[in-house]
Amino acid sequence: MAASLVEDFARRVSSFRAQDDEKLQWMNAAQAQLTEVVRKYNDSCNDLERERIAGRETQKRATELESRLLGLQKSVEDSSFVLVLIDADADEYIFQDEFYQGHDGGRKAAWNLQTCVKDYFEKSEPDLASMPVVVKAFANGDGLSKFLANSVVTKHSTSLWDFAKGFSQSHALSDFVLVGNGRDRADKKIKGVFEQFVRNPTCRHIIFGACHDNGYVRMLEDFAFDSTVVDRITLLLSFNVGQEFKKLPFRCTRMEKVFRTTLPSHLRITKAVSYAENPRVDDSRLTTRKTWAALAGSDRTSDEGVAPIMVERPPRSNVLVNEQGHRIDEALPQPSPSALDSWNHKVKVANMRYCRMYHLNDSCQGECGYSHGPLSDGEKLVYRVMLRGEVCHTGLKCRDAKCHYRHNCLCKKQRCKFPVEMHGIDRASAKVWIS
Repeated sequence: MAASLVEDFARRVSSFRAQDDEKLQWMNAAQAQLTEVVRKYNDSCNDLERERIAGRETQKRATELESRLLGLQKSVEDSSFVLVLIDADADEYIFQDEFYQGHDGGRKAAWNLQTCVKDYFEKSEPDLASMPVVVKAFANGDGLSKFLANSVVTKHSTSLWDFAKGFSQSHALSDFVLVGNGRDRADKKIKGVFEQFVRNPTCRHIIFGACHDNGYVRMLEDFAFDSTVVDRITLLLSFNVGQEFKKLPFRCTRMEKVFRTTLPSHLRITKAVSYAENPRVDDSRLTTRKTWAALAGSDRTSDEGVAPIMVERPPRSNVLVNEQGHRIDEALPQPSPSALDSWNHKVKVANMRYCRMYHLNDSCQGECGYSHGPLSDGEKLVYRVMLRGEVCHTGLKCRDAKCHYRHNCLCKKQRCKFPVEMHGIDRASAKVWIS
């Protein structure tokens, strides 16, 4: 019996021990779960506190940024302006004569320009009409003063300085800048100012007064497809607008109360360049066609040795050569009076020097030092006639289709600056020579 009691006791002890182990495991598992819940709770509390702190900082930062943004917006609005850029060289942007009369005339020009600009915006964009107008006019002082004196607009060349002072002193934001002598100095100034302000948020609009020179088109083309810029540019047209400007998408306007719309007769010098005395033909007749064979065989001559026949120019790769291998010049028509007047104004009065390669050969890439400003077909004809008055040093063997100099002369003069071998050339056998 004693053995049975011991065994029973041992079994009970083992059973109690197993129960205690199970309870201990359950309590350990419960403790681990509770510890994890407490950790997550503490993490959540910490995260929430951080979010609260970050939210307060974000709100504070947002308030500060909003305040700064409002301040910047107000600053931009308070400093906003419209910009007027004028290429005031002796070319197509010529002020009315009355404005060039000394200091008072300059003041009147500036005030009238300011008034015209505000009137334009009142009709097109009323929001801009009350904004300050910044005027930047640039001119070659030496060339413009000489032009005004020669054309009897002013009594002396020093009058331009009085005009410029009056213009600049009339208004705090109006400047007439005399950039000094030299090619394209005004152009560089205008391009520099334009590029500085075209994307400046304080510059709400630009009135661009340099539409006579196609050299500016390349600059404007960079913004032709930018809708944020297109609506902020207006082209101020003169009486002679470059052809390429007509393709740009910008709006246009004129200010006839300030600038001339035509070249006045007293600014023309018709005797600055001498040509044949035969009646000149109108530019509109230059399209009359005549075959090269008929041209070569023509015996109509002027005192310059070239018959004034209207012809269609040959392909650039072709020239006329007779059976003896002598280069034959195509005849050129005589320029019209209006083309002569315009050319003389630009070259003899405004002292412009045009690039032959650009205007006559379409081959200059720029940076040549000569003007690429617009020339009409009539003015280009004058240019070709002038070059035809010079001897080609290659002479009768020249095969350069882009050569505009003279290779033969039909005159009957005993003394002529062209070599003897260039006279009496057979023109009847001329044929197209293909390079």
